[in-house]
Amino acid sequence: MLAVKNIVNSRIKGFLSILSVCIGIASISLISGIGWGAATQINDELSKINTNATIVQSNGVSFNEDDIELIKNTEGIKGAMPFIFEFGSLYAKTQKIEALVVGIDKDFHDIFDIKTLHGVKLGEEETEFSGNQVIVDDILAESLYYRTNIVGKKIQIGYGQSVEEYEIVSVIESPKEGIETLIGQSLPAVVYIPYRTINEDYGEEKVAGVAVTCFDNDEYTQVTDLLLRRLSFNNSNGKYQLDNISNYAEMAAEITDMVAIMISCIAGISVLVGGIGMMSSMISNVESRKTEIGIYMALGINEKDILRMYIYESIILSTAGGILGVMLGISGMVLVKETGLLNTDINIIAVAICFVSAVLCGALFGYIPAKKAATMDPISAIRWE
Repeated sequence: MLAVKNIVNSRIKGFLSILSVCIGIASISLISGIGWGAATQINDELSKINTNATIVQSNGVSFNEDDIELIKNTEGIKGAMPFIFEFGSLYAKTQKIEALVVGIDKDFHDIFDIKTLHGVKLGEEETEFSGNQVIVDDILAESLYYRTNIVGKKIQIGYGQSVEEYEIVSVIESPKEGIETLIGQSLPAVVYIPYRTINEDYGEEKVAGVAVTCFDNDEYTQVTDLLLRRLSFNNSNGKYQLDNISNYAEMAAEITDMVAIMISCIAGISVLVGGIGMMSSMISNVESRKTEIGIYMALGINEKDILRMYIYESIILSTAGGILGVMLGISGMVLVKETGLLNTDINIIAVAICFVSAVLCGALFGYIPAKKAATMDPISAIRWE
């Protein structure tokens, strides 16, 4: 009760102590919320690359049809999809759009677990993907026709020296944002056509790599080692290597989480500053209450009781400041998110750590002025005024 009474009597000093802690907690809550919001957004975009695929690449030679059949028939390989990348242009209506032309085959959906929004789904029985057929994503469909279902529409695609007309047979949910996040740069519009069509247009094998998945991920090392040995034996001119896409995505996600934690730790300095401000206020209170403390001691209140009274006072101040700071920080996060300026994420664990840190800082920074008050000489304290 004495601790509460002292806070009420201190008025401005008590209010400023609460305010210093409140601002510190609100700052760290808001900054950490923005940091975790950015991390969550990046991780959500990375999750759109929904695959456990490994890319088999060759230095110096392209994969031919025999190589592709060898990969698909290797024991333990669930699926294998050859791919080709070509930069070109897309012509639709009156528009000309720079495009990344990706050559794929019907295993595309199985390898990358792509969601089909409209049209045929590759990989299903009796599904053909050949000739001048093209798959587009929902982002491109909306930019061209302001809707996603544009199956049956004709577009022209140019790469190399030729421009051909293609029929849209499928519209998929775009994995583009996840890929852009992973590689750290923007991509043009992406269209998917049969890789054999590209080979026929160039009159040569252009397959740069093959994406593969395994039946059992626990046997991944054994299967991929066997695959590399078979490829090397079949073609002594090629040097083959593996790139695991999911490992890159997991690494990027870990980095973003680490950055969010670092931002929260740096913002935690504001809690320390608020604690120091509260300690300064408590020391000032002790100096102004010397006579009162001396009277308490003369009436029989022992050193431990004086110590507890001031520690309780600092804990109450820091708790009040922490509660107000958390409320203010969450309100700020909601406001920032609603305005659309930045993405924020209310991380309950981070908020709880902020609050507990405020209370612990109150106890820690309140101990020094409390100890000073408890060790005063009663006679000197009474005579102070």
